Amino acid sequence: MRIAIAGHRDVKDEVVKQVIRDIASKKDVPLTILQGMAMGCDMAAAEQALEMDLQVEAYIPCLGQQHRWESDQQKRYFSILAHKNTKIIYTSKKAWTKGCYFHRNATMSKAKPDLLVAFMRTEDSGTGHCVGRFRIEGVKVHIFHPEQHIWK
Repeated sequence: MRIAIAGHRDVKDEVVKQVIRDIASKKDVPLTILQGMAMGCDMAAAEQALEMDLQVEAYIPCLGQQHRWESDQQKRYFSILAHKNTKIIYTSKKAWTKGCYFHRNATMSKAKPDLLVAFMRTEDSGTGHCVGRFRIEGVKVHIFHPEQHIWK
């Protein structure tokens, strides 16, 4: 089963990691996590998946995505990419351009995962755009409200 992850940057890592553990504990099939290598939910989900020896698909929106990040976030980024269970997918091999993150979301949605889990408070956001793209592609979407720990 292939599950995509999206979410706001400020969701606590432990919340995301617990959701990944919960999903994995309920599945008797191989699990792959798709994510866009953004700070926050994406990297937390990838780290937890790799810790559990699951497969990860890392969708990278542009070359140098991590250049402006703090060094600790860059270290996390490169650690995920270097892992043997990570498949790297460049959605652009150019430097940042306007719209590259939207293109990444569209590419991930067209990969047709079985489910998108979105850690989202508001649809007026990049995560909201991602949810919309996945719905257009007919992918089942589960929204998790991080502060309330509620699924919708």
